[in-house]
Amino acid sequence: MFEHKPGFVLLSAVVLVVAGTFLACAGAGSPAPAGERAGVAPVAAAGGDAAQEGEREALDRRRDEEHESPEEAANNRAMERAIEGALSRRAGWGDLHVLTECTDDGGFRQAEVFGNGVTIWNRARQYAIDRARVRTLLEALDHAEFADMEPMYGQEELDAAMRVICRVVVTLDGVTKQSGQLAEGPQNRRLKGLAQTLLDSVFEPAQVGVTADDLDDGLTKLADDTLAPEAFHVLLNRKPDEHALSRGEPGYILRIAGRRAMVQRLSRSHGYEAPVEHTLDQTELAALATLLAEQRIGTLPANLYAVHYTDLVVEVLDRDQRIQARQFANTTRSTHGEAQVRFDRAFEGLSALALRLLGEA
Repeated sequence: MFEHKPGFVLLSAVVLVVAGTFLACAGAGSPAPAGERAGVAPVAAAGGDAAQEGEREALDRRRDEEHESPEEAANNRAMERAIEGALSRRAGWGDLHVLTECTDDGGFRQAEVFGNGVTIWNRARQYAIDRARVRTLLEALDHAEFADMEPMYGQEELDAAMRVICRVVVTLDGVTKQSGQLAEGPQNRRLKGLAQTLLDSVFEPAQVGVTADDLDDGLTKLADDTLAPEAFHVLLNRKPDEHALSRGEPGYILRIAGRRAMVQRLSRSHGYEAPVEHTLDQTELAALATLLAEQRIGTLPANLYAVHYTDLVVEVLDRDQRIQARQFANTTRSTHGEAQVRFDRAFEGLSALALRLLGEA
């Protein structure tokens, strides 16, 4: 979840959605990382026209099901079971993550809601909703038959200029499903109505919640538990060349999303290997946030020195810093002086975590 900007959401941003909030970037370059209440009411069926619309949508769903791939059908059934199971219990929604975003006459709105009630509105502020309101989201997903929705509605022939104006992405019980609406082509009222219901259900006025003045302020609030871990994302990509890898130089991608850390080793012969995962406790997470805040990571230049290709992205809410470190022309380790020292300290702390998870510490 690293870049969700107001306005239309590009098709590529939807196609690259992965489970939870992890980035899906493995290249050498910098990876791409994430208003007021709109007066848009959820779609409510009423009268003969609405009944006919419901019949048409039911027919469309049956037709859609006939064209499901086996993998899509299996995932849909798994999501259906996950939603039904979550509604049957009063707790155990730990991995629930609902991302909803839409652009309509009221502008762009986005909400991320987690199973513990932590809610992030438009990536800019964080607050908490109670268990009853979280359950309302599950009920809305069940009522709208989200599990049976198509991955994408709109024009059939895909092209690079397509705009996704609405989408819902749900992760629950290890299953992830998304459904999106393109600006062009037939519009699915059921999906739009669901998205608007989800957004309206969790909205709080602008004065409610915690924000970050800048990245370093956000990291400080994260360290002292003013901000929840869900507001925190890091990507560290270290990519030595093949010769360096053959000498034993470690290459890896480390991703941190909240308390969840995941690292993949880069192997000269096998590429990126299976991920190793770890759940950060509060002490570990606070230590990382404190380290980054102390190095004033938000004030570092975008380009610094490193022996091997190194990319670092740090986000807290809508505040972020993206750094490329390379052997740039006419650049040495001393070129940026004290800023280079601060970057190296931040890198060493994050790298130590990655190597520890890989068993190389």
